Amino acid sequence: MRLLPCGAILLAVCGGGARAAAAPNVLSDSIAQLRRTANATRVGRVDVLLDPASNRELAVCHVPLITPVRVRAPILQIIMAARIAIEHLNTGDGSIVPALAGLNERCDIRFTTENLESTRQPSSAVRAATSVLDDACAIATVPDKDTVPVAVLSGAAGVPHLSPVAGSDELSMKDIYPTFWRTSTSDLARMSVFVDYLCHEVGTRHLILLHEQIPAKVARASSLLQSAAASCPDMDVRTIGVPGTKAVSDEDAERVLDDIEESGYRHIFSLAAKEQLYRLLELGVDRGVAANPDYFWSANVPKHDPAAEGSNLERALRGLASIELNENIADGQYQKFDEVFGSLTPDDVKLVEGTLPYPNATIPPPLLKKPVINIPYFMYDAIVALGLAACAADKQDGSYFDGAQLFEALLQTTVVDGTTGDEVRFDENGSRDPASATFTIVNWLPGAADEDGLVTMSNEVTAIFQNGAWKPVAQFLYNGVSEVAPLDSPVPDTDYNYLGTGLRAAGLTLCAIALAASLGWMIWTKHFEKEKVVKASQPIFLGIICAGTALLAAAIIPMSVDDEVASPEGCSMACMSIPYLLCIGFTLVFAALLAKLMRVRKLFSNQSMRRIKVTPKDVIKPLVGLLFANILVLGLWTGLNPLVWEREVTEVDKFGNPVESVGRCSFEGSLPYVIVLLVLDLGAMVFALYEAWRCRKISLEFAESSYIASAIGVTLLVCFVGIPVVIIASGNLRAQFFVTSCIVFVICTSLLTFIFVPKEQARRSKKDMKAAIKSSMIGKGSTFSRKDSNASGEGGTPVQTGVQISMASTASDEGDGLRVLNNPKTMAELEEKNRAMKREIAELRQQLAKRRSSSATVPETDESETFLSTAEEGEDAC
Repeated sequence: MRLLPCGAILLAVCGGGARAAAAPNVLSDSIAQLRRTANATRVGRVDVLLDPASNRELAVCHVPLITPVRVRAPILQIIMAARIAIEHLNTGDGSIVPALAGLNERCDIRFTTENLESTRQPSSAVRAATSVLDDACAIATVPDKDTVPVAVLSGAAGVPHLSPVAGSDELSMKDIYPTFWRTSTSDLARMSVFVDYLCHEVGTRHLILLHEQIPAKVARASSLLQSAAASCPDMDVRTIGVPGTKAVSDEDAERVLDDIEESGYRHIFSLAAKEQLYRLLELGVDRGVAANPDYFWSANVPKHDPAAEGSNLERALRGLASIELNENIADGQYQKFDEVFGSLTPDDVKLVEGTLPYPNATIPPPLLKKPVINIPYFMYDAIVALGLAACAADKQDGSYFDGAQLFEALLQTTVVDGTTGDEVRFDENGSRDPASATFTIVNWLPGAADEDGLVTMSNEVTAIFQNGAWKPVAQFLYNGVSEVAPLDSPVPDTDYNYLGTGLRAAGLTLCAIALAASLGWMIWTKHFEKEKVVKASQPIFLGIICAGTALLAAAIIPMSVDDEVASPEGCSMACMSIPYLLCIGFTLVFAALLAKLMRVRKLFSNQSMRRIKVTPKDVIKPLVGLLFANILVLGLWTGLNPLVWEREVTEVDKFGNPVESVGRCSFEGSLPYVIVLLVLDLGAMVFALYEAWRCRKISLEFAESSYIASAIGVTLLVCFVGIPVVIIASGNLRAQFFVTSCIVFVICTSLLTFIFVPKEQARRSKKDMKAAIKSSMIGKGSTFSRKDSNASGEGGTPVQTGVQISMASTASDEGDGLRVLNNPKTMAELEEKNRAMKREIAELRQQLAKRRSSSATVPETDESETFLSTAEEGEDAC
C-alpha cells in the first residue's frame, strides 16, 4: 500500500481543495489511514475523531461495498467509481458534479470504504454485511441477488443501504426494506416508461404483455397494468402468462402463440425470461406472428445472444425494441466522469487492488480505459448523493445523525448535473424518480455475420427520455426495414356511410332539373315581358320567384358534399352554405307572394277600388325586411357558432377500431339560430297562406290568386310531411339526403308549375283565356230595349217596356298589374241586379203571353222573341 507524504495527507484532511501539481494521482487513502490510527468515538452512524494536524473535529462515514468481485470483472470498475466519488467528497472536487466544489470546507464529514466479497451468494452477502453493520454509516450492494437479503438486514439494523443497479420491485416495499434506496429506477418504473413510449411515441393502443407465470412476475404485470392505465388510459393491455421459469416447453409456447393469434393484438411486450422469449420468437416465425411486418415485438432483455444468420431467431430479433437505463448521454455529463476515470494512474490502480478482498488481486488494463457498463456512473452518483445527504444532516440537534435521519436526508437530496441525469432525485420509497433518469430506446439491428455464421445484433439508440420527455435521435426500423410502425390490431373494413356516386348523382340531377326550370322560366319571363299575361303579373315579381327557387335548388349541391369528395375544411364550408341558400331562396319566393297577397287584401278593404297594380316597390318592402332578418341571424350564426363537419364513430370492433362512422354537419349550439329562422320563414309562409284565404273571394285576372294559394298550400304540405321524415331519417345519412333533395325539388317545381304554367297556357290559347275571363265576368256587355207602340195598357196608354243591362269590359288594359274582376262588395251588388232582371223578365213573359192570347189579329213578329231571347241571355250571363 502506497503511503502519501505528511504534507499531502494534511492537505487532503484539512481541506486543501485542489490537488498539488506534484501529486497527479486521483485517489488517496489518507482518510482511511487517519480513521485506523486516530482514537475515534462512535456517535450515531459516524466515527468522530480529532485531526492532530489541524486540531479539527472530523466525522468519518464508513461505506462498505459488498460485491461479487470474483464473479464479474466489471465489478472492479464499480469499485473504482465508488473510490473516485469518495475522493471528490473528501477533497471538495467539483470537476464532475459542481455542487461538490469546496464541500470539504463547508462540511466536517469525511468518507471511507472497504470491499467485501459476496460471490453472488445471498448467504455470503449477509455474512459480509453482518460483519460491518456496527461500523457502517451506510452499506452498498450491486446485484438484486445480493441486495434483497442484505436490505432486510440493514433495514432491521437501521443502516441506510444503497444500490446503483438493483431493480427489484420488491425493494420498494418500505415496510420490509425501510432504509433501502437506489440511484436506478425499479424494474416496474422502467417498464412503465417503456409503455409510455409505446403509447405516446409509437401510438400503441392494444398491447400484449407476456410475463412468467410465477407470483412475483404476475404481481409485476398487474402493477404495470395499473401504471399503463394511469399514463395511457385509452390503451388496452392484455396479459398472457408464459409457463415455467427461464425455459418454456414447445407445447406451452404454442399455447402462448395461440393466445396471441386469438387476441388479434399485434404489439407484444415481453417481460418473460430471455430463454422463453427466444423460443417464442423461433416458433412464432413459423406461425407468422414474428419476423412479420404486421407484428411489433419489444422485450425487457438488455442483452442478446448471437444467432445463426438466416435462422428464425435471427430474423425475429431484427427490429426488436428494448429500453435501457443510461448515463446522462443527452448532455454528455458522463464524459467528465470518463475523463477522470481514464486519468487513473498505476498508483491509483495499486491502491484499489490493495483493498480488494483477496490477495494478489489485479485489475486488467482494458478495465482502466473507460467503463464497459453503465453501472459505475450510477455508483458515482449514489456515493455523491450519500455525501450530500450526510453533510445536510450533519449535527442535527447538536449531535450527529443516526441511520433514520440520514435516510430521510437522502430522500430530500437532489444531485444536480450528475452523471446519470440533470437531476438525480428519489421518490418516497427511496427509488430513483424515473422523471429524473435517462432512458434510451434501443433498436436491435443485425450486424455482419462472423466466420462462424453468427450474427450479433447492434443496439442502435433511437430515442432518449430525459427530464420527463422523449427526444427522437434516430429513425426506428420496425422489423429491421420499415420506418412505419405496424398497426396494433387488424384493420377492419370501415363503413364510412358516404353518399356514394349513385345517390349523389341522383340528388344533383334533381338539382339540375330545378335549376334548369328556374332559369328557363326566368328566360321566358324576359322574352315575353311585353305580353299582357306577363305584364299583368309583373316581370320583376316573376324574376324574384325564379331566383328564389334557383337558390333553393342550389342548396342540394352542398348537401351532396362529404369527405369522400372534399376535405373536412371544404365540408365545413359546404355545411354553412346550406342554411344560406335555403333561407335566402325561401325568403325571396314567399316574401314576393306574401307582398302581392297583402297588397290585394289591403286595397280591397277600400270599397271604392276596383283595380290594383302591384309595383316593384310593393314587393321589395316585405322582401327586404325578411331578407335582412334572415341574413342577420345567419351572420350571427356564422360568426359565433358556425357549422363544422365532424366524423363520428358509431361502431367499433373489439379492438376499438372503427367499424362504422358517419360524417355530418355538427349542429351543436346551433339550435337557437335554427328556431329563429324556422319562425321567420315558416311563419312568413303560413301568413302568406292566411292572406290567400282572406283573398279567396277576390277574383284576379287569369285566376292568379287561386294558383298562388295552391302553390303555398303545396309547399306547406310538403314541409309538414317532409321535415318530420328528415328528422326521423337523421340516423341514415343516405336516406336523409335523398328525402331532403326530394323535398327541395318538389317545393321548387310546384312553385314554378303553379305560377308559370297557367300563364303560358293563357298566352298560347286566347280562346281559353277569354273563357277564363268570361267565367269570372258579370256578363258580357250589351244594351237592349224594346218599345211596343202597339201595346197599350188599360186606358189606352202605350206600354213601353225597356230593360237596360250594362256590363263593363273586364279585360286588362295596357297598364301593369292584374285587374281585379270582383270583390265581395261587387258580388253583392251584382246579385241584387240579377234578381231585378229576373223579375223584369218574368213580367215580359207574362205580357208576351197575354198578347198572344188576346189579339189573334196582330201578326206575330220576331221582335218579341228576339227581345225575350236577349233578356234571357243576359240573365244567364248574370
